[in-house]
Amino acid sequence: MTLQAPGETASRCAASRFVYDAFVVHAAAPADEAFVQGYLLAKLGLPPERVLRLQTLELGEFITEEVERGVRSSRVTTVVLSSTYMDDRWATFGQQIAAYASVAKDAHGVLLPLLLEDCKVTVHTQSLVSLDFRDPADAVWEAQVDRLRRYLDRPAVPAPDLPCPYPGMRPFTEGDAGRFFGRDLAGPSHRRACFCGFSDGGALRHPT
Repeated sequence: MTLQAPGETASRCAASRFVYDAFVVHAAAPADEAFVQGYLLAKLGLPPERVLRLQTLELGEFITEEVERGVRSSRVTTVVLSSTYMDDRWATFGQQIAAYASVAKDAHGVLLPLLLEDCKVTVHTQSLVSLDFRDPADAVWEAQVDRLRRYLDRPAVPAPDLPCPYPGMRPFTEGDAGRFFGRDLAGPSHRRACFCGFSDGGALRHPT
């Protein structure tokens, strides 16, 4: 099913009406945090200033008012539904406000549920077209995030070009020093061992 919502044909014009492209509501559990920060937002490639999360609301403000502000000022409110979602009262509250806004006849954005795991949700949320990440297969996740990218008019984020750490037959030089790390704490008190011998002939270990 194609991800659609009212006003999608004029999505670029709609985007200019909102302060944020996405208000992401999710539980504070480590797994949910890792999914949102490590995968979803990284794949969407949205500028940080165009994304709002419960965990980045204004300090010192009332949470209820901040959640309402997030829903009002965001083009899309994405609620990440997981097994820990129902135990997080503020995530649940955010979903309730977004659900109301999605049926109100005003300038609010849309509610897009994201199913990360099987969990109990409201009838209204069940009736909406959702993003389904319950299947952990890479191809499924890529297809789902691509739907959300297209809805937000975002290009695909290119994969990072990671240089190979192995130089092949070229010897390591001082320019490769950044590839060697992990022994910063080793000092004179640490015992060291050296190995000597011919290739394929075994080696003698001499403690130093």
